[in-house]
Amino acid sequence: MRKLLNIMALIVISMLSLSFVSALDTTNVMVDSVRVNGDYITLDPVTGNATETLAVDEGQTLDIRLGLQSTTGTTDVEVDAKISGFEYSDEVSLSDSTPLFDVAMGTTKYVNLQVEVPRELDAGNYWLRLRVLDQNSAAVVWNIPLQIESARNGLDIADVSFSPSNTVKAGRSLLATVLLQN
Repeated sequence: MRKLLNIMALIVISMLSLSFVSALDTTNVMVDSVRVNGDYITLDPVTGNATETLAVDEGQTLDIRLGLQSTTGTTDVEVDAKISGFEYSDEVSLSDSTPLFDVAMGTTKYVNLQVEVPRELDAGNYWLRLRVLDQNSAAVVWNIPLQIESARNGLDIADVSFSPSNTVKAGRSLLATVLLQN
């Protein structure tokens, strides 16, 4: 009787683990490699999150190269990248996406994305989210933690005004008032 209970428990556990593994495979496109600004990012295959935090300066452009592999061939795939949590994101685009493309069976397709980190972004922690979407599967999301750092000794020109006007005759003086923001 005890052996029968052990066998039943083994069968139940194996069935549960099989359903858990199949729940992880929501698409037939796998990530081959992720590079941000030339550095390879290691992704945890279970959680989808990066295992390291990427330090980024405000005003920097993130060059993202994503390698995708397909085991069965996939059509109408789209990849997008986005930084969320910026208060003025309606004024500045913090995302990029690819047009639809196909990935042939047994091949690797590389896509390039660029996301600009605005200067107005507060220093702190954010997430870069990479999503792979296709027509027949749920979206697969990978999260890369970002540490936004302020530019050292950075100055921005906030406003410029000219006096007497924007145009001056030759030989006349022009007074410029420049408002700088540190």
